[in-house]
Amino acid sequence: MVSVSYQVIFNDNYNFKEELKELLKTTFEQNYDEFSEEKIDTYIEITYEKQLKDDKHLIGFEINFSEIGSEINKFIKDFSENLKDSEKINLVLKFYDSDLLTFLSELYKELFKTEMKLREIVSFIFIDTYKSSDDLLKEVEITPKFNGRKDLQKDMNKRKNYLEERYENEFFHILFSDYVNLTKLKDLRNEDFYWIAKISKNFKEFKEKIIERGIRKEEYKTFITDIKQIMSRLEKIRNCIAHNRMLESEDINDYETLLEEINKKIDEFINKIKKK
Repeated sequence: MVSVSYQVIFNDNYNFKEELKELLKTTFEQNYDEFSEEKIDTYIEITYEKQLKDDKHLIGFEINFSEIGSEINKFIKDFSENLKDSEKINLVLKFYDSDLLTFLSELYKELFKTEMKLREIVSFIFIDTYKSSDDLLKEVEITPKFNGRKDLQKDMNKRKNYLEERYENEFFHILFSDYVNLTKLKDLRNEDFYWIAKISKNFKEFKEKIIERGIRKEEYKTFITDIKQIMSRLEKIRNCIAHNRMLESEDINDYETLLEEINKKIDEFINKIKKK
């Protein structure tokens, strides 16, 4: 079943269903040599009508039909264009689109696998760096969101319990854009210097604790540097998918390329640590 919902503004008082039927019929003529005109009426359901000022009418409607061919995406696009090109219609908004849902769901499945693998690699890097799994972002200029739970920002014990219950760490709660900031360190405050001085045995150790913060291994820094540009470009496309917006055709091509690039980087990193 194909289902798409629209909201349109007609610029006068018409027989709205008849007008929509004509536009849908035109779309069938553009895409198929044979079709049943009698069935067109059953494909359209007007869900609401609202008269606006200046005799404009806001109409919500759906088109629903069984699969009508492999090029359903083109059919929906042509129908949307026919609505937009109609002299009787001032505005066209497309909402629920079952074909778009299927398409974006497939893209999201690929993204899910990639982001989970990326979380695993970044967790490996930070746990190995600090030899601990606690407060992994303590030196980094990134603030986990925790679904708006402000209490988890300050209470480390509560945060630890929250994450353990979900088999997660801080990297499950950072924004997609935060991956490019994994090597961006927080500025040290006066109290930080005081604490470092307190736990340092000598000046050399004090200096090392100030200078040698964050990720130190070159192979780790190289991995994060390599993924920065990819993640920055992928973020825009990922946000379209996450917010159920249609991608531009060039974005679809870029998406596949970027996923391939970042998965290659992940595989290369995993192969390196396997050899060790």
